[in-house]
Amino acid sequence: MKKKLKVASLLGGALLLLTACGTSEVTSQSSGVWEKFVYFFAEVIRFLSIGGNIGVGIILFTLLIRTILLPVFQYQMTSSRKMQEIQPLVKEIQAKYPGKDLESRTRMSEEMRALYKEKGVKTSSAFLPLLVQMPVLMALFQALSRVEFLKSVIFFGWI
Repeated sequence: MKKKLKVASLLGGALLLLTACGTSEVTSQSSGVWEKFVYFFAEVIRFLSIGGNIGVGIILFTLLIRTILLPVFQYQMTSSRKMQEIQPLVKEIQAKYPGKDLESRTRMSEEMRALYKEKGVKTSSAFLPLLVQMPVLMALFQALSRVEFLKSVIFFGWI
């Protein structure tokens, strides 16, 4: 069952990634869900542009996105800190089972799982926030490269 879930999630992630790989221009008449999301980002950047300066709009939009995603970053940092705290215990377990045979590897993984459970560490918790951040970053990149009014603007004073 776990293998099927992993395969299904991998296929879903690949589908999301490939959906976001369009190269055509995105306009207000675009019909796809992803294109509407990208165009929404472009409109927010345009709205935040002070005096028509898109560069300022991009900076403000980036600050807005970082503020909105702050809880996700905090969660990732907390889980990373927990992993660093138990690293000496992990090294002890690895030293205890140096063999490459199946039996020692199995025992080592069982002890590692018990340690993670005891300390309240989830190994996937450092990876999960990336699933939230990646679509946002991909949409921002595509807004800058596929929406005409962002693509063709000159950043005043910027090179």
